Amino acid sequence: MEPELKAEGESILSAIGLNTTDAVTMFFKQIVMQKGLPFSAKIPNAETVEALSEDLTNAKRFGSVDDLLADVRDECNTLCVSVGERLCAQKFLVGHSVFARHRSFQSRAL
Repeated sequence: MEPELKAEGESILSAIGLNTTDAVTMFFKQIVMQKGLPFSAKIPNAETVEALSEDLTNAKRFGSVDDLLADVRDECNTLCVSVGERLCAQKFLVGHSVFARHRSFQSRAL
């Protein structure tokens, strides 16, 4: 095992109160219970490989979900105006309103 990988993993385990032996034991118990790996292990398809290798150095970055949604709303409004349609913006705003209510509910549930 790569020493850096082991050190990082042990650090995370320690933060949640586990040592390597406990974590490996839990992993093997899950293998036995699931009769296989406790997660999906598949060869990625071409679309996934392409997405994983995409250069994101010039991608937009956002400080929050609200900033991202504001950007999407602005782009949608620009697109809708350019094609003479407001339906796109209306659907987005209704969807955003539902999303905001869902987020508010989630934060109260925590």
